[in-house]
Amino acid sequence: MLSPKNVKKKRLKLIAKVSFVLFLLIIIVGGFSYSLKSPILRIKNIEVIGNVSVSSKEIVDFVKSELTGNYFFLFPKNNSLLYPRSFIHNSILSSFIQLDNIDVRLKNLNTLEINVSERKPYVLWCAGELMDTNECYFMDKSGLIFAKAPSFSGNVFIQYYGKKYSEENQFKEIDSFVQAIQKLDILVIAVSVKDNGDFEIVSKTGKIIFNNKKSYDDILTNLIAILKEKKNINYIDLRYGNKVYFKTQ
Repeated sequence: MLSPKNVKKKRLKLIAKVSFVLFLLIIIVGGFSYSLKSPILRIKNIEVIGNVSVSSKEIVDFVKSELTGNYFFLFPKNNSLLYPRSFIHNSILSSFIQLDNIDVRLKNLNTLEINVSERKPYVLWCAGELMDTNECYFMDKSGLIFAKAPSFSGNVFIQYYGKKYSEENQFKEIDSFVQAIQKLDILVIAVSVKDNGDFEIVSKTGKIIFNNKKSYDDILTNLIAILKEKKNINYIDLRYGNKVYFKTQ
């Protein structure tokens, strides 16, 4: 059994060892932190490539704010070896809805390059009643509304009214149907979506009404059948199964 004197000696040795290890750790961490703060390893420049509707300054200022500060008060976020690449990537995409994709990479130890691709306007989504509004927004192929659209003369884009598409496949289904209709030499101008599932398509020659409770394939089959039999139709109602109501010019 150890005497109180030996116990005290052993305790002092342990404290000395722990203190030495802590001191050594502080020296190592401090030295590492100091080396990481070297100007040679700090991101000083941010270059943005591929942007059109979003200004470079907006993106640069945003990225600079994300690179401000330190990890654990020791390691600088703008160090080219430690900068939060994935976080910056995700933050830019969530903050700038006009951007479709981005690539964040180091051009060199002092320059960060942000290569962006913007969403392409595919159709318009318009507020208000069918064909009775100037407040329209660009919508991309996935059905995402991303920017206010200017006024257009003529029918540059198909206009969608009513429902906003929360899921990508919802828009893809109706868009595929609209494209199939256009292949029948029907020039679609606008599509109105009602809360009860009714759709109203406005074309150069008239209107087509249907409900999405029935498959788009069945609706298209009925539409093709009636167009083969009748000419100069300016109104077709396909909401009632095989009973098709129409009006000729």
